[in-house]
Amino acid sequence: MNFLVIDWHPAGTLDESGSGPVHTKLSPAARIVVGSGQKSEHAARAPSELKMCTTSPPSCRKVTEIHPAKSSAKKRMCDPTDTPETATPGKQRLRQQAELVIKRFASLAEVDFDASDRTPTDLSIERLRTKKDLLTEVHSTLLPLLEEQITTIYGALRHHDEVRKDPGPTIRLVLKVQVELGQTLGQTIRAFSEIIPGQLPEPNQTNDQHYREFKTYRLCGLSSLVRGELISRSNYFFSQCKQVIEKLQLPRDPYEIGDVRCSCHALRRSIDGAIAWANGSELTIIRDSWQDGLNKIDEASNDLFWLVGSKNDLINQEAVSLIQSYTLIVKLSKLFFKKLSREGMDQEQGPLCTEMCSYQLKSLENSVNIISESIFSAVCQLEEAPLGGEVGIQSIIWGVEKALTAFQTCLLLAEFYIVPLLPRIDVCSFQIEFRTWFVNWNLLFSQATHNVIQACRTYEQAVG
Repeated sequence: MNFLVIDWHPAGTLDESGSGPVHTKLSPAARIVVGSGQKSEHAARAPSELKMCTTSPPSCRKVTEIHPAKSSAKKRMCDPTDTPETATPGKQRLRQQAELVIKRFASLAEVDFDASDRTPTDLSIERLRTKKDLLTEVHSTLLPLLEEQITTIYGALRHHDEVRKDPGPTIRLVLKVQVELGQTLGQTIRAFSEIIPGQLPEPNQTNDQHYREFKTYRLCGLSSLVRGELISRSNYFFSQCKQVIEKLQLPRDPYEIGDVRCSCHALRRSIDGAIAWANGSELTIIRDSWQDGLNKIDEASNDLFWLVGSKNDLINQEAVSLIQSYTLIVKLSKLFFKKLSREGMDQEQGPLCTEMCSYQLKSLENSVNIISESIFSAVCQLEEAPLGGEVGIQSIIWGVEKALTAFQTCLLLAEFYIVPLLPRIDVCSFQIEFRTWFVNWNLLFSQATHNVIQACRTYEQAVG
């Protein structure tokens, strides 16, 4: 390992704000080792002062050992033509400020929740109601402020050509925002830890209808997003920002802002998601959670319609009839969720809470996953027909029956808890129209499932 050992007599270092010097008393010769391996304590703490000493007059330093191989000491944020005569105090201070920015980003990239408390959270309504103001502060003040500070840092780093030409203003702005951001992030974590101090049970409670924004369903979703996705993405964002500043220190090393941009956008989505879980309508939360499942149904639908239009001598008439009958299952499934999500759950002025308990809310959320999985699995089975393979008939039948049960759950919950909330000028007539639509849809879907099961039996007999 190549390294440089220096007996260091520092003139001073920057204070924590990066704005001015503070004189420190060290031993007469504080030894620093710089190399490709680990640095000593002083080297890790003050790499910028090392550069300052090596560019100052010989009286301030004493080189005690230099290996003949190339030194691995980094070139700092400066013009590559800098010499001891041209390295001004301003440039030295800028280097030290950059090192402080890097140090703070490294610390922010390691922020996490304390995982030591594994005890169950007290979910009594008496305790939770005392945290209402704290929850309001989180979604109305802390999280929006955190998003604003994240955006400010990204905005400061995004124009890399300008930053490289004149890094001073950017470094000073980032230093300032880092302090504020660290405080905001710390307050947010403490607030969440006070609201949800321990472990949460599965959201299968059937008696928390009156808990409103403190239903276990909402707390579980909020805790999972903040403690998992949000913290993970914030760590990654700060890590990427740290790398940008490190590359900025190397005069000839260009840096790309792409990873910082992507990580910033992902982090902002997580923050927006946390705000929605804390303060959004239950119906909006569920509708948004359906998106992945609905995309999966669309994908399966495209594959199925390709099968219907394909010409293949390996497909017998019974398989064609089965494929055609299953297309109606897919069409009706898409139509159901389109109707319910657009007209029943897309309410800008919808209530924060419904009369559903956590178990019912989770069942409504899971319904799309159950249905999309059954459709996707069935289409995969049907795709075996053009290849001359064996179609899993029993798997298709089970999937259709599971989808039918899931739709019955959706219909029941929509009838009792969603339709009564529909806002229209003529509320009564619209609710009647909505209920009539669901009755007709249910008749069509029940008939479609019967036809698919019959087609499965016919196919089974033909190939058996």
